[in-house]
Amino acid sequence: MNSCLVVDVGNTSTTLGLSRRGRMGSVQRLEGKAHTRASIDEALQRALGKHTVAGCALCSVVPASNVRWLRALKGATGTAPVLIHHKLNLGVKVRYPRPQRIGADRLANASAAIEQFGAPAIVADFGTALTFDVISAAGEYIGGAFAP
Repeated sequence: MNSCLVVDVGNTSTTLGLSRRGRMGSVQRLEGKAHTRASIDEALQRALGKHTVAGCALCSVVPASNVRWLRALKGATGTAPVLIHHKLNLGVKVRYPRPQRIGADRLANASAAIEQFGAPAIVADFGTALTFDVISAAGEYIGGAFAP
């Protein structure tokens, strides 16, 4: 069975991994948010190993790095990466006044919460900041809060 390569570019670090049968493996971490093409290629090579992937996805809150990561992902996997954003069908409806302002990481978390646990849900993510996201009983992302 093929895997899906997923990349989460955050403000503090970037995490890569292979998703297969609902489990993560081959997890790699790059500290910081400014990565060279060489460091990206090396991390991709370590994450992929000898695995072939059916697809890849990029979840990023650092827009300045998106083009570099998208190119590297396409080159490493031979498939066009999916960029996570608020217009993508992630299995969670967005009922928020300015959906374009919701971080891709927060939408991915909401999507995963609905997939794994159903709705309603509150998601807490302990990253650079502590974020809380609220999903209504109807499966709608309705907002959240963050703390340093």
